[in-house]
Amino acid sequence: MIKACVSAIGLDPAEYTSHSFRRGGATYAFQSGGTAELIKKLGDWRNDAYLEYIDCPLEDSVEAGRRIR
Repeated sequence: MIKACVSAIGLDPAEYTSHSFRRGGATYAFQSGGTAELIKKLGDWRNDAYLEYIDCPLEDSVEAGRRIR
C-alpha cells in the first residue's frame, strides 16, 4: 500500500518503507513541539528508542555547535 501511494505521487517506491514514515513522524512530532509521551504513543514505543529516529535539521546542529564554543 505504501509503495503504491508513493509511486502514485511520482516518487521512487524503492526508497520508501513504513520505516520511513516512522522516522518522519517522530521527527515531525518533535519539531512541532510534541512531548515525549505523545511521540512514544504515536510510534508505539515503550522506551526512549524514538530518540534514535529523530533527525536534527542542519541549522539546529550548526547553532548547537556555536553555543558550545
